[in-house]
Parts: sequence; structure tokens; C-alpha cells
Amino acid sequence: MSLALRSELVEKRRELCEEQKQEIKDAFELFDTDKDEAIDYHELKVAMRALGFDVKKADVLKILKDYDREATGKITFEDFNEVGVYLNVK
Repeated sequence: MSLALRSELVEKRRELCEEQKQEIKDAFELFDTDKDEAIDYHELKVAMRALGFDVKKADVLKILKDYDREATGKITFEDFNEVGVYLNVK
């Protein structure tokens, strides 16, 4: 992800109300079913569908690729938060 996009997301995160921030956190905790403080492919796919997004395997893999900074095949809450901010501002 480009530095400019990251900066934009940080700015947008500041614009979210506390309720929206809490919803993103609650969603992360809910979908982190194995409670390892990261969301893997399957957990992310379920989360996206539950949030109303019709995602295909390629979409989920792209999100993982774009937001998985540590190349673990999982995204942390910080990463998931950026996904949530991005989806909320689109």
C-alpha cells in the first residue's frame, strides 16, 4: 500500500465517530474465532460476508495481500481497522 493511501486512511480514521470505531473493534473480536489476535483468510471471508460484502476468494486474498504487513497470511487489528476505515469511506 502506498504511503499516500496510508496517510489518507489515517486521516479518515480520525474522522470516524467513536461508535464506528467501536463497531470495527467489535467485528474484529467477533470474527477472530480462534482468538489469536489476527484474522486469517477464512475468518476474513466470513467477516466480509457478514458485513454485507459479496466477496470472492480473489477479493479476500487481495485484501490479505494489501493489508498483511508482516506477510503472515493474517491481518492484525491494526490492519483490519484500516480495512474497516477504507470500506466505511468508500
